[in-house]
Amino acid sequence: MSEPVNVVVLIHGITPERDPSPAEQYRPMIEGLRARGVDSVPIGVVWGVPGAGGQISRPDQRLNDAEHHVSDRVRFENVRADPSPHNEVMMEPLEQLVERHGIPLLRGMLTTLREQFVQFGLADAVYYASAEGEHDVRHAVYGRVLGALEEHADAQDVRLHIVAHSLGVTVAHDFLYGLFAPEHEPDFARGLEAGAEADYQRRAREHYASWRARADAGRLTLGTFVSLASQLPLTLLRKRELVQRFFDREPLDPRVLGVAPDERRTRWAIFYDIDDVLGFATRRLYREHAAIKDVQIQTGIEPLGAHLGYWSDEKVLDETARLIRQNGS
Repeated sequence: MSEPVNVVVLIHGITPERDPSPAEQYRPMIEGLRARGVDSVPIGVVWGVPGAGGQISRPDQRLNDAEHHVSDRVRFENVRADPSPHNEVMMEPLEQLVERHGIPLLRGMLTTLREQFVQFGLADAVYYASAEGEHDVRHAVYGRVLGALEEHADAQDVRLHIVAHSLGVTVAHDFLYGLFAPEHEPDFARGLEAGAEADYQRRAREHYASWRARADAGRLTLGTFVSLASQLPLTLLRKRELVQRFFDREPLDPRVLGVAPDERRTRWAIFYDIDDVLGFATRRLYREHAAIKDVQIQTGIEPLGAHLGYWSDEKVLDETARLIRQNGS
């Protein structure tokens, strides 16, 4: 029997920083896994930001720069400096009253939440929730992951390990659902009309259909799914079918992610920090299963640090490495 091939993938999510660097986000995870004995070199997926040298070759790569422009137009410091007669802001005496009562500290925190989490972070989620944005992000992410899988197209036992953060958890969840959900025809693999899409998009659809067939044949399996700052409790409700399911109080079936009913090993670990306003426990949305667990951790003491601290958290690194080694053997 041939040795299993382990493919490890890292997928970032919303980027509340003005100038995000996914490669820098991934670096502690890559180095931490290597130091803990994970042999497979993780593949870092990048979406929503320009390519090397500022190159724009896909629609999603315009997203961060567009968010920059919108942010610059509506940031309060810029609004306040706008001399337009149509721009009315609070007068100085009231500002002095606010200063005396010590509210600026709270205002500063709320401004950070609004102008970083909402303007740069939530805007990513809104983009993915749209039909066009979902199309663009899926082609960017799926194409990169499928390209890595294609290197092992002839292998009989490929195990996919995904470490995803923030909105990346939703994108990864959608990717796994399309590959493994029983009796499901993934919509991503449909619509292969010649000339309808760019070459890279067509290749991604073709490869996805091919790997779905391999999953059905048992040649592709879920190794490990590690979720950091999961937003699934929010983003699952963008689908009418799931709104109905939760309205009916019906939990999801773990089989849709490739988790076998009799699996006893942990296959899906969900890490969250309650100080992270965009990260949630998620296990209870699914049927009770030994292979799924929520893990509360402490990644930071303020929202931005808490949301970005998962990649370098020692507990996350220890458990992720352990699961990949265990599930890859």
